[in-house]
Amino acid sequence: MDSSVHPPCGAPDVTGSLVIFNWQHWGIIIGSLQAIENYLDGSQNARILDRINHEAVQVYYDVYNTGLTKGHDVPGDIHLLKGRIAQFHFKNGPDYLDNGKLKLGPIATAIKAIGYRGWIVLETSSPSKDAVADVRRNAEFARGLFK
Repeated sequence: MDSSVHPPCGAPDVTGSLVIFNWQHWGIIIGSLQAIENYLDGSQNARILDRINHEAVQVYYDVYNTGLTKGHDVPGDIHLLKGRIAQFHFKNGPDYLDNGKLKLGPIATAIKAIGYRGWIVLETSSPSKDAVADVRRNAEFARGLFK
């Protein structure tokens, strides 16, 4: 297999063409959902999902990597990928969720607007070096976004 292909996610190879694997009934048989995490924007992810064309494959959307690292329109991507996001990944670099460069308010508004009811995973730092206190602070902030 070509080393530029990252199976089974259907990731673009180095030439930009899309390699798609046959997922026919596979996810349903084993009762799993495969989620793609990448740095692509919403339209690129939608193209991958359209080509795979299977309900067992969705996006694991990392708001920091796509928004701050790559500069994509995160709320726009969320609306575009409505119903195709397995879960979200929240972080704010080395900072607390409420104190970093990425503004999570508009992102939470978009998540609520699409009616998403799944998991949001917090991958956060510990600026104070008190991991328990920092997790509490980040979790409290994240919960507050969705009240």
